[in-house]
Amino acid sequence: MRKIQVENIVRWVSVMLIQIMILNHIMIRGYLNPYLYILPIILLPGTMKGGWILWIGFLTGLIMDFAMNTYGVHAASTTAMAFLRIQMIGTLSGKTSEEMHRPGMQSMGTRGFLIYAGVLTLFHHILLNVLDVFRVSEILLILYRSVFSSALTFLLILLFQLLTQSSKRNAL
Repeated sequence: MRKIQVENIVRWVSVMLIQIMILNHIMIRGYLNPYLYILPIILLPGTMKGGWILWIGFLTGLIMDFAMNTYGVHAASTTAMAFLRIQMIGTLSGKTSEEMHRPGMQSMGTRGFLIYAGVLTLFHHILLNVLDVFRVSEILLILYRSVFSSALTFLLILLFQLLTQSSKRNAL
């Protein structure tokens, strides 16, 4: 169990550093920004209590708000995503959250993980952009930013999953 906790802490710290130091400075076409920092929340163990998941989601978003000089939009969207994650993990995997030790392609299957990560990513980005723009007249901008930033983030999440999956296979 300690090994999983250390892995999650190392993953969280490294992804947060990558997000703050590199990805926050990537802006495609003025609107699209990959938000890989949601990955550690997506990959938290299913055995973790819901309250801890919500706190980790809030803390992650709060750190991003400080790093990006925003006013709570990341904290709100990651906390809401963490809440949705608690509800989704058992539904999509066919297992209870306690049985789902490590969400990922290996444990959930490729299709299950793609749906799980895709829905959480899109939900996070839509909420983030709605809170950031906060004007109904800008609905097309919100949709544009949400869909394309979600796609970019989702590709990074898949790349991360494929790289870590192949490195774990080679270690065995």
